[in-house]
Amino acid sequence: MTAISSAISYVIPGHNNSSWIGIASLATEVNSRKKGYGLSCLSMLLEGYEKQQATTGFMLFQDVQTNIYRSAGFVAAESIGYTGAHPSLLLRINERNNQEAEYFLKKPPSYF
Repeated sequence: MTAISSAISYVIPGHNNSSWIGIASLATEVNSRKKGYGLSCLSMLLEGYEKQQATTGFMLFQDVQTNIYRSAGFVAAESIGYTGAHPSLLLRINERNNQEAEYFLKKPPSYF
């Protein structure tokens, strides 16, 4: 069986025992694109983490112009007030975790 879509995810430790989930390399096999498989893969990944553990939010860098991330609830960090954030940094933040998100984004890990 061949995978149609795949993604990499990793935990990023936050403040006060919270965590972010980083998502990278979402990819869909060329002949299967534009059929919803990538969004389904991403949605299942997000849902799995949300059920499994308390997360502040999700982050990724958009390296390809597509609406898939917006469809999954991601927005540009700069568009929600995080000035100076990399233009490709997209966030999906649980509304009840806005304060934790603000703390993290003021002092992001050095690899951001």
